[in-house]
Amino acid sequence: LARVADIVLDSSVEREADPLGLAPTSSTTLQLALGDALAGMVTRLQGLQPEDFALFHPGGALGRKLLLRVGDLMGTEARLPRIREDASVGEALFEITAKGYGATSVLDAQGVLRGIFTDGDLRRLLEQEGPPGLTLPGGRVMTPNPRTIDPGRLAVEALRLMERHEISVLLAVDPQGRPVGILHLHEVLRAGVA
Repeated sequence: LARVADIVLDSSVEREADPLGLAPTSSTTLQLALGDALAGMVTRLQGLQPEDFALFHPGGALGRKLLLRVGDLMGTEARLPRIREDASVGEALFEITAKGYGATSVLDAQGVLRGIFTDGDLRRLLEQEGPPGLTLPGGRVMTPNPRTIDPGRLAVEALRLMERHEISVLLAVDPQGRPVGILHLHEVLRAGVA
């Protein structure tokens, strides 16, 4: 085979590492190294990018990390929790409960994101104010300027952002700052992006 080949990569070994010199040990290790080196060179010569690798391996975890976008996983439209900033905390509670994300976006009159109100915010408010806190406007007790993400970003980026800031939900917004979706940490993990 070597005599008729244009190029020969000689991967012979003088002796195996096995004490009896019989079991393939050194030769198998050399074949692995040679295969990895060839794969690396083909990647470089072909100019392959991570997206290309994901396309050839779409079913695995690597494909999910490289292909899944926030927009593929987020809750949209009827599933997107939202209240106006003049809505009461009681209304926010109903929205949080109905949508199941543990949070609601808080919007101004034009639908632009002003803040987020979470079930944790609710617990802290009730601890301080008691039941009268339910009548306060959501805009007064929300967390302003929440972390957001573009729906076109990779889901793995959303996961890293949530981990870094120790949050469990992210709002996806359009270029005008209007919420278009919500992403929960559990959805990202369930999709196998971790």
